[in-house]
Amino acid sequence: MRFLGENGERRARPMPLPWWMRLMTRLVPARRAALREKAFAACEAKDWAHCRQWLDEATARDRYGEYTTKVDQARKAIAAALGVDAGVP
Repeated sequence: MRFLGENGERRARPMPLPWWMRLMTRLVPARRAALREKAFAACEAKDWAHCRQWLDEATARDRYGEYTTKVDQARKAIAAALGVDAGVP
């Protein structure tokens, strides 16, 4: 299991959360600002895979928060670093 996780991170594709964890994150009250702060911290550390993962999770919970300048800058930084589309997933 460890090898799969490390291999996915190296390719900028972190392993998805298990089904039960995704369910629990939907049931627990959303902490959208905390998710975005984690994403911004990952972006500052140039951990692009986790930055994108946290931004996507925050977007799934609150689509309107996606339209801020800081999120837009983070998405552009991810696109520049990984060479992928910067759009909303």
